[in-house]
Amino acid sequence: MPCYNPGMVDVVSKLISTQAELEKTQKKVSYLEDENQFLREKIRLMNARQFAPSSEAADQLPLFEAEPVGPSPEPETEEIKYNRKKPGRKGVSPDLETEEVVLDIPEAEKHCGCGAEKVRIGREETKKTEYVPAKIKAIHYIRYKYACKACQGVNDEGPTVSIAPLPPSLIDNSPVTPSLMTYILTSKIADSLPFYRLEKQFERMGFALNRNTMASWTITLAEKCAEIVQILTEMAKKRAAINLDETSIQVMNEENRKNTTKSHMWLLRAGPPLKPDPLKTEREPEIVLYWYQPTRSAKVAKDLAANFKGHVQTDEYKGYHFLHGKDAAEQGWVHVYCLAHVRRKFFEAAKPSHGQKRSKTLDNAHEIVEDIKAIYQAERKAMDVAQAAEELMAKRSESVLPLLQALETKIRGLKALVPPKTSLGKAIGYALDTLPYIQNYASSPYMTLDNNPLENKVRPFALGRKNWLFANTPAGAHALATWFSLVETAKANGWKPDRYLNHLLTGLQNNAPADSILPTIPPAD
Repeated sequence: MPCYNPGMVDVVSKLISTQAELEKTQKKVSYLEDENQFLREKIRLMNARQFAPSSEAADQLPLFEAEPVGPSPEPETEEIKYNRKKPGRKGVSPDLETEEVVLDIPEAEKHCGCGAEKVRIGREETKKTEYVPAKIKAIHYIRYKYACKACQGVNDEGPTVSIAPLPPSLIDNSPVTPSLMTYILTSKIADSLPFYRLEKQFERMGFALNRNTMASWTITLAEKCAEIVQILTEMAKKRAAINLDETSIQVMNEENRKNTTKSHMWLLRAGPPLKPDPLKTEREPEIVLYWYQPTRSAKVAKDLAANFKGHVQTDEYKGYHFLHGKDAAEQGWVHVYCLAHVRRKFFEAAKPSHGQKRSKTLDNAHEIVEDIKAIYQAERKAMDVAQAAEELMAKRSESVLPLLQALETKIRGLKALVPPKTSLGKAIGYALDTLPYIQNYASSPYMTLDNNPLENKVRPFALGRKNWLFANTPAGAHALATWFSLVETAKANGWKPDRYLNHLLTGLQNNAPADSILPTIPPAD
């Protein structure tokens, strides 16, 4: 029987305690290492944003060579020859007024020293461009009044005083005309000029027009366009696919909200098929709609998607998660996420900081970016080859979907190797959340791999917001939404903004039916 040794018990007890302390210390060291790597990543990204190129073009990414493992085989090369169109000056638009000025030599110089008369053998043309300043013109309508002095109008069934009727007015009791309002709205919406700058412009031209008056006209006429916007909304929701997005706007004087609180402008795009079915005789017009809403809540997104059935492409904002929730199948929604956002996350992770050396993290991130580039190339090839909707979907299933699925598998394999708090870890988490839904794009010929077609429509609004800073009232924000909807839809369908606005405003003045002045109707040549 072994004897009891009190000293041995103390040693074992201390050993157990030391082991526990060691495990605790190891956990703390592991945590601090992860935290250190996270902070180093943060510094790397800050340096990259400051010093590295901002473009996501693949040729600006860091190119890392693999370690050589043996003699490299002679690469197979294919010589591709093509004629590159050299950039040059764009010609003068045929719509511009052209004036010809003939410069000829004096008659005396047309006679040669030998006595013969010189013959014209050709000519040279030199083009100059002249700016003709805009002008404000006042139009005074003078209407003569007539009355019968013999009977004072007693024996006439008509009015006692006869006078010619005024032409229709755009706004009752207002001097505004379609041409003036076209300039104001083109400057505000298409050229991003705030009203106070327009006020100064008009002042230099000798015309006193208050910015508040311009704002009032803009709101009044936007309300007259409500039926047009409603028609466009109904048209958009009958399509097979739409895009949704949102951006911020500062709106003053909102009820029960501080002026510093951010509001939002929501966007919906219903685009034409990417490759028109040759059996169709007409291409569906593109529709771009803007809605002002005080909040960014999911309820607003649900209202936008209401009465729509088909594919809906968005970014990964949680307010759109209902599109793949429990009611999605019943509502007929197929949610599609954006591959460009996934690429952006890995591109950020692949950016080296100033002077940073090669690392495994950068290698992995860059490899994913290259894989995504290959996916876009496969999609472009499928688009070029396909001649109809069914063929496009078949090509995607054959060549693009396998690449997307392989990308998801590769990223899933990296997940266990990368700390989740690092930029690459966050990119991996984001990609694994979105890639299953990105693959849904392949089942609709009207979808693209990313939400860029709609995000490009956010940019004009963002540029304007940078200049006018805020909307002074909710009514003004609603008016902005209306005018951006009409102008951006018109631009997408071949109109110049000023030409469409003049067409629209003239139609409003003449009480034209709403469906005859839609921005989806292409301009007449």
